[in-house]
Amino acid sequence: MTFGQQISNYSTGLGAVTNPSADGAATPDSPLSYTILTSTVLIHGKLATVTFSALTPGSVGLDQINVVVPADTPAGSAVPLLMTDGQGTYSNTVFFAVGSGASGNSAELSKSAQRKDR
Repeated sequence: MTFGQQISNYSTGLGAVTNPSADGAATPDSPLSYTILTSTVLIHGKLATVTFSALTPGSVGLDQINVVVPADTPAGSAVPLLMTDGQGTYSNTVFFAVGSGASGNSAELSKSAQRKDR
């Protein structure tokens, strides 16, 4: 993946959503279940643009946040990503690879966030 690409981060614990499913039921495709609080994502310490924050359709209790990798993100094999839930609770840091040059492809980054308070 490269700067300017969109990535998907999967986690749990982002809080209430606009269209909650019944306990144990899969999240419907429509209407989407957007998170009520605004999450933030930092990539290499830079604020990433969040393009989607909701429960993952077809899954049970799985949050999905799509973000755009900031243009000034340096290339590297261990670029840090840190997420907050909008209430000051931080995820563990996840590391992913970023190459040089834009390719326009989408990539996925999976991590079941084990949250910790700071």
